[in-house]
Amino acid sequence: SASPMGSSSLMVSEGSPGNCMKQMDGSRDMDVDISIIIPAFNAEKYLAECLDSVIRQTLAAKEVICIDDGSNDGTLAVMLEYEASYPWVHVFHQENKGPGPAKNAGLVQAKGKYVTFLDADDWYLDGQALARLVAAADNSGARVCAGFRQICERGILREHPLFRDIAGKAGHPVKLLFRDYQDDQDYQQYIFARSLLQEYGICFPVLLRYEDPVFLVQALLAAGEVCVCPVEFYCLRLGHQDFQQIESRIGETLQGILQVMRLAGEHDCRLLQQRKLVQLNGQLYPAIRKHFDKALLSSLMEIDKARIISDELVIFADLTRMLGMGDREVTLLSRLVELLQARADFGAYCREHGWQRAAIYGLGHYGEIAYQALSAGSVKIVAAMDGMKRGDWHGLEILAPEEDLPPCDLIVVALLNGEQVIARMQALVSLPVLSFTELVDKLYEEGRGDRPCN
Repeated sequence: SASPMGSSSLMVSEGSPGNCMKQMDGSRDMDVDISIIIPAFNAEKYLAECLDSVIRQTLAAKEVICIDDGSNDGTLAVMLEYEASYPWVHVFHQENKGPGPAKNAGLVQAKGKYVTFLDADDWYLDGQALARLVAAADNSGARVCAGFRQICERGILREHPLFRDIAGKAGHPVKLLFRDYQDDQDYQQYIFARSLLQEYGICFPVLLRYEDPVFLVQALLAAGEVCVCPVEFYCLRLGHQDFQQIESRIGETLQGILQVMRLAGEHDCRLLQQRKLVQLNGQLYPAIRKHFDKALLSSLMEIDKARIISDELVIFADLTRMLGMGDREVTLLSRLVELLQARADFGAYCREHGWQRAAIYGLGHYGEIAYQALSAGSVKIVAAMDGMKRGDWHGLEILAPEEDLPPCDLIVVALLNGEQVIARMQALVSLPVLSFTELVDKLYEEGRGDRPCN
């Protein structure tokens, strides 16, 4: 599609920022101390205030990278107005891909020695903040530097406590080891050496929620330390967000927390894991309970298995009771999570019997897992069957049990209690009928979790 007048069009992949196709402006071949990346989607209401706060920054060698993530309001028009007035403001437009890819697109375009991120509804406080942060990073040799943060809610400002006790009392920049505070929030109050992100291949995961903490933890683990400069830097605006939409994306949040838990486990960051469990058991529990299903339970089990600390997810018992799950199903899901984490080869058993093409009966939570696991194990899924559902499933027409199947080697029944269905299918067809739950038990008992998928 044609790009809007005055902006460069980006084609952004869902992988690392290095995979993005970019158009560069030759006029930007200049020394830039810092690139401020502003991703925006339908941010017209607050964007001018945000950009004005950057203009007030006294640091001269700066650039602004505005990424319009497919907005359908006046966001892009506001960006283009500022680009026309300030040669160091650069606007790029892409189809809507979400916050992670938008920020990765900004990283690709950035020219600065350092990069930082500014949400389009927030703003910078002290006009000298960027200059002081860049100077602190240069003078200390730190590859990550941070300032102070404030929160504006209903027009009232309050100070966020992170770093204030240490750097505020010192009155000058102070170095702090990440291991000494282990926090994964508020990535916007940091600046990052672009060389650090390039060296370690650090970018944002493709998540609609909680992509920022994953990025921040990767960067802080790579740097090992942060230089904290006592300057009022960033103001976060609260109160206008659509919290119902945020709640509905709790599955994405759990996937982000899982990545943080695994990073923390790999680097023995026990305090960070404790903080995540407190967050799950408290702040996030209402949203988890409201939208709870077996997919969320599987994510929570993965998080639990990433623990290297003795603290527990105390919400398990309540959640499993809410779903009416018995011990058998809890055990099955736990085994499934462990096998999937170990990249167990679910197709090995089928291949040993010469089964290469399968039909799946039961298209719920276990059917989805069976589809993914068997496909990864080189078993081709050629038919989808269900006693109730009709329509399309993974590009396959959903068949009733009585309908003729395409050529296949076996039927996999992906139901928790599928004995009656198995008996019925065995009476209808001459094919082998395999219980997916029995396959899970067999792989678990044989210890095939150590065998990677082909």
